[in-house]
Amino acid sequence: MTVFELLGKISLDSSEYDRGIDGASRKTSTFASVLKTAIAGGAIVAGMKKLADVVTDIGKASYESYKSYEQLAGGAQLMFGDAYDFVAEKARNAYKTVQMSQNNYLQQVNGFATGLKTALGGNVQAAAELITAEADVVAATGNTQEAVQNAFNGIMKSNFTMLDNLQLGITPTKEGFQQLIDKVNEWNAENGEATAYTIDN
Repeated sequence: MTVFELLGKISLDSSEYDRGIDGASRKTSTFASVLKTAIAGGAIVAGMKKLADVVTDIGKASYESYKSYEQLAGGAQLMFGDAYDFVAEKARNAYKTVQMSQNNYLQQVNGFATGLKTALGGNVQAAAELITAEADVVAATGNTQEAVQNAFNGIMKSNFTMLDNLQLGITPTKEGFQQLIDKVNEWNAENGEATAYTIDN
């Protein structure tokens, strides 16, 4: 039945005309209330179902994300050993410092690890510090991991030409890089962290 047919049926149920009109309007009013409640109830049920679906999706995504985290964290622990705590702390705060998720940060760090550890003669603490710096540059500039890694590898060999590929406005020379280092030291000092970075360190 349509709503109009139902309303018509309700109004014709009264046997006496006067009482029928009064009763019909009460019934119609009651019917309207019931209809509103049913519609609202249906909306609530549908809304709850949708919410349940969303919660389920969030649950699945959280589970998958945590599974990935465990794998990435395990890889970082294996690569960095005693220096893992430093990497883990940087990863935990990556959402604040470089607007990147913990998982994405760890993925980047793990991607840099092997080559950099080798280049630094197996010094895991130095590798951890330099790798997190590379990950920060990737996140902050939008450059690819490969471009940043090539630039860092070049810098470690006193070859600054790859800096130009990062398109950051740094002159790709030793002097240009020194200017950048000076700015970093200055910015850190202004923000309560005294650093004495040099090309040598």
